[in-house]
Amino acid sequence: MLVVVALVISFVILAGCSTPVQKELKKCSKLNDAKEKDSCYRDIAVNYNDSVSCSSISDSLNKDLCRREIALAKRDILMCESVQDKNQKDICLRNIAINLKDSKICDKVEGQLQKSLCLSELGVYTEETCLGMRDQIKEASRCFYKAAIQNKDIKLCDKINVQLIQDNCYREMYNLGKFDCESSLSDEKEKCYIRLGRATGDIQICSKLKGEDSDLCFSSAARIKNDAALCKSVQDPKKKDMCYYLLTVINKVNSCQDILNSSLSSDCVKYAEAYIKQ
Repeated sequence: MLVVVALVISFVILAGCSTPVQKELKKCSKLNDAKEKDSCYRDIAVNYNDSVSCSSISDSLNKDLCRREIALAKRDILMCESVQDKNQKDICLRNIAINLKDSKICDKVEGQLQKSLCLSELGVYTEETCLGMRDQIKEASRCFYKAAIQNKDIKLCDKINVQLIQDNCYREMYNLGKFDCESSLSDEKEKCYIRLGRATGDIQICSKLKGEDSDLCFSSAARIKNDAALCKSVQDPKKKDMCYYLLTVINKVNSCQDILNSSLSSDCVKYAEAYIKQ
């Protein structure tokens, strides 16, 4: 009989006890404003590293962000599965992969962009990785540049859509000894010389090229040789202005006075006044 009474008393005592998290959650529940209440629940989740508290948040996005934060803190891949929004779930997995430096986790990411960002941030550069970023031109161009260097594949340079990055890519390939234009097949030989001209700034090669290829070659040559006069050989007015602008910004050779476009000229002058010693 005494044992039964003791058990009953213990049960009553335990039932009346609350954990610190439960006490905090109870305080939050008394708030009237929905945003304040959700913010209160999130603070408890973060402070106590408690994913269960995230479930009390009413706003679905904030609930997912809460779970994502706790998952990263605990490095818990399974917890990412409780995130409902697909993109947020992918970001959750991506963050843990980067935190743990484990590229295999990137394979669990479903969205192509987030998977590509995951792999690239862990130094895995392939054509497939870079293609997943194609809607983000600069990021994709940087990815193809690194992929070309990592895999010693000059054809990956051709997929770069940012002129300056592409020129640097060709230059790196040239330094790696990846140019042998005379041994190339006839249909590849012209492409090879276009790349070679932009990699080396060889005026003779630039002079033999036509149209846009010639303009890009002379623009690259101007930067390589630090010579604004070479921009004069660029025929397209927009590309000529850009040639002078890049020479100013990259080489610190003030060529703003030669830019015809007023807006670009103004930007160039502001840069020169701020960063180039007179």
